[in-house]
Amino acid sequence: MEGQLLDTQCTLLYTRSMNNASLTATEFRNRCFEILTLTSKGDEFVIEKDGRPAARLIPYEPKVSPKKVKRILDNFRSAFGKKRLNEPWSILETPDWKKKEKNYLSTLTLNDAPRKK
Repeated sequence: MEGQLLDTQCTLLYTRSMNNASLTATEFRNRCFEILTLTSKGDEFVIEKDGRPAARLIPYEPKVSPKKVKRILDNFRSAFGKKRLNEPWSILETPDWKKKEKNYLSTLTLNDAPRKK
């Protein structure tokens, strides 16, 4: 009994020391709960079937709700994006661009208009 406990502890330490360890499907089946415990602590495992990688076991990360993402982005923008409300959001809305566009359009309409003799 004591030897088996020591063996299990040594196996846990050995497995834990191997980052991104590869396991056969049979080994995973036999040590499933032990491997799940290690995975929940941050370890990753590659499970092989017939000598080829078949699956990757990684720690669970809960999904972030859209509201939380929006709140994070709003906080980021308020911290780093000190932007005035009337500030143009693209080059096409800048006053300089609008002036050039107006001049360009006026040359088009002048050239296309019928000339008086």
